[in-house]
Amino acid sequence: MPSHRDRVRYGVIGLGHIAQVAVLPAFAHARRNSQLVAVVSGDATKRQEIGRRYKLETFSYEQFDECLAHVDAVYIALPNSMHAEYTIRAARAGVHVLCEKPMAVTVRECQQMIAACRHEMWCGLLESASPLAWSLSGGAWPWVARRCRA
Repeated sequence: MPSHRDRVRYGVIGLGHIAQVAVLPAFAHARRNSQLVAVVSGDATKRQEIGRRYKLETFSYEQFDECLAHVDAVYIALPNSMHAEYTIRAARAGVHVLCEKPMAVTVRECQQMIAACRHEMWCGLLESASPLAWSLSGGAWPWVARRCRA
């Protein structure tokens, strides 16, 4: 197994149903190159339970910036209205971002997310399947995808 330095340290931001039944368990299949190290949630009980189950550091939404110091990448699994804020904050901190779809709830938020990621770092947005987001982004997705694979 690779050393810690050979693996991307991930934090999952948001602990809703999809995060719990799909995202968190999927990390068991990615141990060769990834390590789940932290979760962020507004629900203290859920945070403690998930943290204990997966042996993770836990953070509240108010501690998100602190969490960013412990990870290389975040998986944004928050309510759609929170995607932009947390993606932009992570990008500005130099942390890679994978964001659930839809990317954001307004064109302006999408543009702000893309701008932050272009300026600060590479960012993968899990939106390629959304024709509406493609058209709203002005065709920015291929650029983002190319940067992520670079």
